[in-house]
Amino acid sequence: MKKTKLIITNKRRFFAFIFIMMSMCASVTAAAVTRHASVAAAQGEPDIITVCAGDTLWSIASDYSKGSDVRSVVNDIIDANELVSSVIKTGDTLIIPN
Repeated sequence: MKKTKLIITNKRRFFAFIFIMMSMCASVTAAAVTRHASVAAAQGEPDIITVCAGDTLWSIASDYSKGSDVRSVVNDIIDANELVSSVIKTGDTLIIPN
């Protein structure tokens, strides 16, 4: 079987086709990145705080409870930070889930 060579007869069309394909790829990539950013924003990024003197899990949770049950927020903080007890120290960094 004889192989045939592919010859570009119209370079202007070829480069236009390449340009259009690259533009489409860039558009799809930009749409995917934008969607990812909007999903992350909708889920809400967690707050990261540093424990100050006198702070307790209860006082921190009551500040971030937004009208919900403080006990569930305390449990969410414990789960998010993988704490083995409710003891926190000044200078600890805590993740506050939204």
